[in-house]
Amino acid sequence: MKKLNRAKFFLATRSDPVLFAGNMQQSAVDNINLFLDEFERRSLPLLTWLAAILATTLGEVGRAFVPVREGFAQSDAAARAYVQRNFPHYAQIVNGQMFYGRGYVQLTWFANYAKFRDEVLARFGVDITINPDAVLRPDIAIYIIFEGMIRGVFTGKKLADYFTATVTNWIFRPIINGMDKAQYHASMAQRFHAAANAAMEDALEPPKDVVKNITSRERDVAKVGTGGAAGTGVADAGNFDWQMWLGVGACALVVCIALFLAYRKRKWLAEQWSKL
Repeated sequence: MKKLNRAKFFLATRSDPVLFAGNMQQSAVDNINLFLDEFERRSLPLLTWLAAILATTLGEVGRAFVPVREGFAQSDAAARAYVQRNFPHYAQIVNGQMFYGRGYVQLTWFANYAKFRDEVLARFGVDITINPDAVLRPDIAIYIIFEGMIRGVFTGKKLADYFTATVTNWIFRPIINGMDKAQYHASMAQRFHAAANAAMEDALEPPKDVVKNITSRERDVAKVGTGGAAGTGVADAGNFDWQMWLGVGACALVVCIALFLAYRKRKWLAEQWSKL
């Protein structure tokens, strides 16, 4: 299996206006490198699998890409309080512990912790049914998300049910949690997949969907321009409405600036890509 050119992969994902919008934290770089290490160590067959795993993590823990407690709580006590307020149906205490969401995949419910108990104990020497906070360890968290999605441990659905050499079904969210935010995860996975495809060692160009996208700031500028044009009044018959035409001209100028910035961004990305 060919390895990803990581410099190209991070350039593509960092530049994507939806994934990281030009602002990737160091924690994201460090943790995504762990995912890439695990993907290569396992010699997994398809980049779609990697894309689905990364999209799931982004959706569960956000752009920082670090394992978290449910509700992004900073302590066990805070997480318990959050779950009791918002999700009392799984706030039960078992063996003195509460089994709310933890890790990259937000492993939830005692039964799901118990599914991984023996293998995590054998591999890492930790009983996560006694010490569930161990799921916050990156090495354990990454093992759980990979094993869970590959083998179908969470819901019975697995990556091979959605991605094969001949089938690609981006609505893979049932692997984790039914159809919850399925379209969002599908969109994020496709963006990660485009970046990974373009970052293969023999790729010569950056991903097309990254090249053609303008930054979120540029997109907002363009929206302001379009919105201004939509609200203009209609000139009286026979009169020349200078205010209207000045507004139209200003909107056109803003759109031209946005397009110019988008062109500069595409050119910059292509130049950076050619250096890697």
